[in-house]
Amino acid sequence: MAGAPISILASQVNGLVRQVHGRACHILGGQLAKTGAGDGYVVFFDATTANVTLGTTVPTYFQVVSATDQDPIRGTPIAFNTALSIAAVTTPTGATGTDIHVNMVIG
Repeated sequence: MAGAPISILASQVNGLVRQVHGRACHILGGQLAKTGAGDGYVVFFDATTANVTLGTTVPTYFQVVSATDQDPIRGTPIAFNTALSIAAVTTPTGATGTDIHVNMVIG
């Protein structure tokens, strides 16, 4: 399955929900990079941004990224049936932002 590469700056998801894809898709692979101190989480939602409230909406998938570390996105392919929105936060169900760069391939 061929995919499209997407790069998202940490400032675009630091405590903010960003819609990556507006319809059903799969994450085929990618890399997460934590730029500061403390662990962080990238949370993935099977929803548009209008249907996500950080700290309330339960993510479909999340992955921890250790301080100043880079990790591949694990468990791929990951299916999203409606849309794909993401955020970078300090806990898997939290709303406090953190700096994580996201590079992924979706198809």
